[in-house]
Amino acid sequence: MTETDKSPIIGRRTVLPSHQVNREPATHVRKQEPTPIILRRKVDFRELDVKETKSLVDTLPTELQEVLDDLSPNVPQEWRQQAVEAAHYINSLDSSQEITDENGQSLVEKRQRFTDQLANSGFVWGVYNRSSRWALDPTKSLPNWLHSRKDLQKFEQLSDSEQEVVSNFYKEYVAKHATIHTSDDGQKYYDFTNGVPNKGKETITGVHRSKGYVEETSLRNVQVLEKTLEALRKQKIHPHTTKLFDRDRLVLYWDSELTDEQKSQIESVFDQKGIEFRAFGQDVPEVILTNDRYQVDSRASNDSSLGDGGHNPFRWDDPEYNSAKFLRQYLQMTYWGCKDPTEPYRVSFAPIITQDVNIAENADRIKELQQSIEASDHLPTVVTARSYLNCFEKLN
Repeated sequence: MTETDKSPIIGRRTVLPSHQVNREPATHVRKQEPTPIILRRKVDFRELDVKETKSLVDTLPTELQEVLDDLSPNVPQEWRQQAVEAAHYINSLDSSQEITDENGQSLVEKRQRFTDQLANSGFVWGVYNRSSRWALDPTKSLPNWLHSRKDLQKFEQLSDSEQEVVSNFYKEYVAKHATIHTSDDGQKYYDFTNGVPNKGKETITGVHRSKGYVEETSLRNVQVLEKTLEALRKQKIHPHTTKLFDRDRLVLYWDSELTDEQKSQIESVFDQKGIEFRAFGQDVPEVILTNDRYQVDSRASNDSSLGDGGHNPFRWDDPEYNSAKFLRQYLQMTYWGCKDPTEPYRVSFAPIITQDVNIAENADRIKELQQSIEASDHLPTVVTARSYLNCFEKLN
């Protein structure tokens, strides 16, 4: 089961030439706030045999530091800092230690979000028999802080008859509450206008939008699912768009920048109804530069950017866990997917693909586009001639 669909909102669109884009100075760039912790399965991971506390200012083991030292000099500085922090998370988890920032403030909750999203990603799903090709012994392939999680140890799927029930329910629900639209690649999505959050300011790449998932056996009780959606609608936090993928994954899209309060409200509704909910993911855009304009395309869905379905080539497939190898592969996976290593469901930077455009001759134009994206989307950018990204690739 793989969600390889493109976002119904990010999909390909042609944009005005860069000199016609309203811009703000790049100095107005602000970092995105971290999202609340929302688990796919309700697991309390904090049951560690804590020995002592580690800090981001501590020296990393040599083998982990060597991985960081090998990073390409052209990766964004923001992403590099995130990579360093992720390395500290892995080191502290391997040694069952608490973690603090440079000022002594606890990072346990932020690290919890890291482990939750990593555990619920295609980077490690293959270890658990999602495909016989990738089946490995999790007690050897994964660190204890991952393979001991109950949410990774069982993937129960709906039967054909249960999938039919879900499919019929979905058809009736969208027929009653939504209108249909078809994306550029022929996929059908359903749009809702009642009981949804107000749409905010548009961004260039659409990175402000969020998505969540109700999947597998969480879809089994369609009566409870309907009440959950009704509760979201009453509180005006119902998704703007939905799609039933492969009849056992309901994908929910919010076409607005949800506040932390709204995200907590959404999580609370699913909790109260007893439905497992995985969120909040971001689909990955890429900006394609042509000779006279640019267009925003979908690079990957949230899940496929993290290895689900084999779209991202850097899934973990080593039969023996090694922290340095794991970190290296993980950083390659998140960089290829343009994701934040400390919070892999979030986009970290926007790639600008120049293709056949001469970079030197269009330097001013590219710089203007970078500044526009930084001001509008609060994201750094990576300018590259090709779509394949490798964080360990050295400059010529």
